[in-house]
Amino acid sequence: MVTTVTNAGELKDAVANAGPGDEIVARGGTYEMSGRWNIDSRGEEGNRILVRAANGENPHIQFAAGLNSPTDDSGIKVVEPYVTIRGFEISDSGYKGIFAGSNGHDVTFENLNVHHNNVWGIMNNGNDNVTFRNCDSHDNMDPQNEGQNADGINMTGPAKNGLIEGCRSWNNGDDGYDLWVSENHTVRYCWSWNNGQGANGNGNGFKLGSSNTGVGGGHLVHHCVSYGNHVDNDSYSPGSGFWWNGEDDNVIEVYNCTAWDNGVNFAFQDIAHVLKNNISFEGPVDTSEAVVEEANTWNLGISDPRFRSTDPSSDDFLRPEQASPCIDTGVDVGLDYNGGAPDLGAFETSSTDDSTATRSEPAGDGQTANHGYVIPEESAKDWHVPVNENFRSIDADVPIVDQDGVKGEYTPTERALYVALDTGAVYVGDGSQWDQIGSLN
Repeated sequence: MVTTVTNAGELKDAVANAGPGDEIVARGGTYEMSGRWNIDSRGEEGNRILVRAANGENPHIQFAAGLNSPTDDSGIKVVEPYVTIRGFEISDSGYKGIFAGSNGHDVTFENLNVHHNNVWGIMNNGNDNVTFRNCDSHDNMDPQNEGQNADGINMTGPAKNGLIEGCRSWNNGDDGYDLWVSENHTVRYCWSWNNGQGANGNGNGFKLGSSNTGVGGGHLVHHCVSYGNHVDNDSYSPGSGFWWNGEDDNVIEVYNCTAWDNGVNFAFQDIAHVLKNNISFEGPVDTSEAVVEEANTWNLGISDPRFRSTDPSSDDFLRPEQASPCIDTGVDVGLDYNGGAPDLGAFETSSTDDSTATRSEPAGDGQTANHGYVIPEESAKDWHVPVNENFRSIDADVPIVDQDGVKGEYTPTERALYVALDTGAVYVGDGSQWDQIGSLN
C-alpha cells in the first residue's frame, strides 16, 4: 500500500501503521518535530517498509531542539529491521540526526542530507547489515564537548557487515567516518573533508579501527577521497585522511584511495594492514614495518601525482592527468579497472579520457533509430554529457525485473516498466508509484 503524506503528524501515523511492503511518500515541505521520532514498524526480508521523499521534492524533518540544546529526546531512531529511509533532509536534532538502534538490523538510509545536529549526524548503534548509501552528513557538532564526539557518519559496534557507499561527510566537529568497535564493513566511493571543526575533535577523514578493545577492524575501504582534515589541538590524532586508530585485532584493507593535504594522509601500524594503489599528496604517511604496502605513490617514488586540479569546485578535482605517473601503475586487488593495470587513487581513467577537455556544449546530433539516444561525434570533447543523458533514458526504457515484494526499493520513474518474477505482474511507474497494467500469467 502506498500512502502520501504532507505533514509530520501524517508521516508519523502512516509509518506507525505500516507493515511489510508498504510505502510512505512524503511531499516536499518542512516537517516540524518537537521530540524524538521512534520508528518501530518492521518489514520483512525481501518485503521492506519504504519511507521516501516524493520524486523531485525535499521533505525536511526539522527538530525543535537545535544543535545548541543537547537532549536525547530528539532525532530519528529506527528500532526494527527491514526499513528503508530515503530522500529526506534532517536537521537541528539535539542528539543524533538519524540512527539505527535496538533491533534495527538490515536498515538502509539513502539519499539523506543530515546537518546541524548535536553530536552525530548518521549512526548505526550496534546492528548488523546496515547500509548508508549516497548520504550527506555535515556541520554536526556537540558544543558541550567542543566537538569531541560529533562524527558525520558513525558505525558503532558491536556491528558487522555494514555498507557505506557513495556518501560524503564534511565540516563535522570530530571525524568524518568512525567505525568504532565494529567489524567487516565495506566503505567505498565515499568522500571526507574539513572535519575536526571542534576544539576537542580528532579530525580524521576515515577512522577505521578500535584501539585496545579486542573488537573491530576487518574493513574493506576502496575508491575513497579524504582531504583537508586537520586539528589544531592536543588530540592523539593529528587529523588523518585514513587512520587505523590502533586497530590490532583484524586487518584493515585500503585500496585505491586518494589523500591530499591532511594532517597525516595515511596512518597504519601494529599488524599487517594492507595498503595498495593509494595516492598520498602534500601530507605525510606514517606506517610501520608490519603493514603490507604495495604500489602506493610513496612506495613507487611518485612525489607528484599530477592532478588535473586541486580546486574542490572543479569537476577535475584530484583526478590524475592522462600523462600522470599514476595511470596503469597499480596492482590487481580484485576490483574493476581499465587498461593494462589499475590506476592509483580513487579515479580510474579510460582510454578515451581527454586530460585537456574543457566544458562546452556537447557536439554531435546523430541519434539511434529506435530510441533516439544521442551518438556523440568522434571528435567531441564532452562526449560524456550526451552519454549520461542516454543512461538516464535507458533507466526508464529497460524494464526492471525482480520480486514483486521488493518493487518499493526501486524508483517508479515515469513510464518505467517493472516485471515481477514471482507473480508475473507488470507495473508502470507514474513518477510516484508503481501501477499494475497487466500480467504475464
